[in-house]
Amino acid sequence: AIVVPAEEPEVTMCEFIEHFKLLRCVPLGTLRAKVTADRLSCFPGDCVTVTVEVENTTNKHIQRVVVSLVREVIFSVDGREKFSVREVVASETIPGPPREKDFRAFGPQKVKVTVPTESQPSMTSSLMRLRYKLETFFLLGQKPYRFFLDCSVLKKTPTVKEHLTKLHAPKDWHKVPLLPETGLAVLQLRGARPPVRGDYIDIGSIIC
Repeated sequence: AIVVPAEEPEVTMCEFIEHFKLLRCVPLGTLRAKVTADRLSCFPGDCVTVTVEVENTTNKHIQRVVVSLVREVIFSVDGREKFSVREVVASETIPGPPREKDFRAFGPQKVKVTVPTESQPSMTSSLMRLRYKLETFFLLGQKPYRFFLDCSVLKKTPTVKEHLTKLHAPKDWHKVPLLPETGLAVLQLRGARPPVRGDYIDIGSIIC
């Protein structure tokens, strides 16, 4: 058998696209998306900066981009998921370039999503699991796309200043007699155990 090697012609991308345009069959192109966040662990009231970058070479337009903080509560029995409840607790929309109703591609866009101050912390128990996700949603034509980043909401411990501002002196505190031979008075906080006799430094007491 005689084999004659054939040299394949080099076809550029432009020639390839023009050929398919003549056939009225334009290639669909590609869609690439990259979503990052400056933090994935935060406290209630914190602001999370999400960066979204989309590269779209398709013949369809991206209509809108929405970044949301989603809370999921998953109930389970014997380790098996039974049902879940999903709620959007915060969301922000990324606008397109100026003077363009629709946009095909755009560079890195940053959006700030604030965690609500009353948010419950992430938790896991034998019966339920509470978790948060950063969701990036957009429409390519009429087809929806979603990207998720796992996010943890931590329990915030009040600072000393925040703790002290919530303390209130008992009624008629100014009438409390001073300790013998001192200029000090002991105030008892509501719900705290009284100081031991003779020992005025105790949990629940303020010496002033």
